[in-house]
Order: sequence, then structure tokens, then C-alpha cells
Amino acid sequence: MAGRPLRTSKTRPALSRPNAGPKQRRWAKPRLCQNPKRMLTMSHPTKHAGALNHRVAFEKKAEQSDGAGGTKTDFTEQFTCAANIIHQRGGEAVMAGRLAGRSTVIISVRQSSAHTLVDSDWRARDVRSGVIFNIRSVTPSADRMWVDYLCESGVAVN
Repeated sequence: MAGRPLRTSKTRPALSRPNAGPKQRRWAKPRLCQNPKRMLTMSHPTKHAGALNHRVAFEKKAEQSDGAGGTKTDFTEQFTCAANIIHQRGGEAVMAGRLAGRSTVIISVRQSSAHTLVDSDWRARDVRSGVIFNIRSVTPSADRMWVDYLCESGVAVN
């Protein structure tokens, strides 16, 4: 035993309780983020680029010529972006809306100059499925990185 080198902290990770007995020793778990300042600056730890798994087109109501001298009101696509669509499961109003065939969702997108124009008069359309969502409210995040749209599908268009 005298010929063996002693283990130092360089060859073995630190123990969470260094004075514990041999049966009570547990290896320290690595922290997710080593920089605490970075942890505080992340506004939405669950929102990241990988979560933006839907394509959403934002449409604005516009008047167009009908060819007979009159005008008709129709929605025209303004821009398309990646988004995260979260279906609401919660309260009494959401459950009552489901009974009536309405679905309440929150659409989260990255902030851009185009999203500053979006209003509750607009609507969002899921490009892949074709589902149309009426935008009820627009809520930008405090750090101005994300915009959340509270939307409803299955209701009359504004």
C-alpha cells in the first residue's frame, strides 16, 4: 500500500459531503449553468430555437378590388415565421370554450421589426395544418426577445 499514490482532487471529482462516511458519500452533481449571471439573463428558459417547431403566417385585413368596381375585404399574408404553439389546458373559460368548439392557444415567436405591426385585427395561420387563429392580445416579454400572442381558433373571423 505504500507504493500506491494518494488520490487527490485532480484525479477524483469533489464530494458533496467530504466528511461523510464511506456509505454516505455521494458524488457532487454538475450544475447546468456554471455562470450565474447568464442564468439570470435568460428570460424564458423553456423557450429556445428548438421549440419553434411550427410555421405561422400572419395575415392582415385589407380591401381589394372585386373587378366590378367595388371592393371586398380579405386577409392578405404579410410575413411567415417560426413559432411555438402551446394549447391551453387551464381554467373554466378555456374548458367552456372547448365545449363550444373553440381552442385557446399561445403562439410564441422571436421579436422582430415585423412583429411590432401585429395587432388584434390580424390573424395567424398555421402553414402546415391550415388552422386559422384569431389574435386576441399581444404580449411582448420584458427583455424584448419574445412576443406571445393569445389566440383562438374555431370562432368567427374579426
